[in-house]
Amino acid sequence: MRSEMFSGRYLFHLHTVNTDGKLLISDYFEWVAQKSIDRLIFLEHIRKQPNYDVDQFVADIKNASERYGIPAIVGFEAKVLPGGELDISTDNFNKADVIGIAEHGFPDDRELWINSLKNAFQKYNGLKFPNKNIVWVHPGLWLKKKRLITKEAAIYEELLLEAIKNSIFVERNYRYDLMPIDYIDLFDSESVIYGADAHQMKDLERWENNLKDEKS
Repeated sequence: MRSEMFSGRYLFHLHTVNTDGKLLISDYFEWVAQKSIDRLIFLEHIRKQPNYDVDQFVADIKNASERYGIPAIVGFEAKVLPGGELDISTDNFNKADVIGIAEHGFPDDRELWINSLKNAFQKYNGLKFPNKNIVWVHPGLWLKKKRLITKEAAIYEELLLEAIKNSIFVERNYRYDLMPIDYIDLFDSESVIYGADAHQMKDLERWENNLKDEKS
């Protein structure tokens, strides 16, 4: 599985003041302008009824990209709902070049969590959306928050492999250390996306340092 979007040196998974980030769109471009980075990939939180102007967000990224001369891609992070649907409208889904499948706020029900993720992977199979990249972001966050990653290692590995089987990328997320680095060897390197999950400047610095350490 390969995508031009995730080739070269990219900065993926960026949040802004539109939701729970502390950085402006322009802050990311200012930071990247000093680095050898090929493109920015925003992945702003979204719901079916977002509390910010999505069209303005898309336009602001396009305008900043043109102003700074740095390519930028619009993406949204949508939480999986019980049953497997994503919390994003069809209209906004269509505006994105990349979609993140997230587990924020999922009910405390193990079987429902497992089945909903499996349904989501099938529903949003990457082959069904040839013009988009679908990524399971901070995979296993539900387990991590319950301190069950080790205990549920078998089902966790099964879900990671299920995502890949459905042409969905999995994220090595530096904010939550998910998926843990010892799982990376399970996959073809082109299936793993390295994400900053940036909300503030220190997240960018952590991404830069960790990526350097892991790639060296």
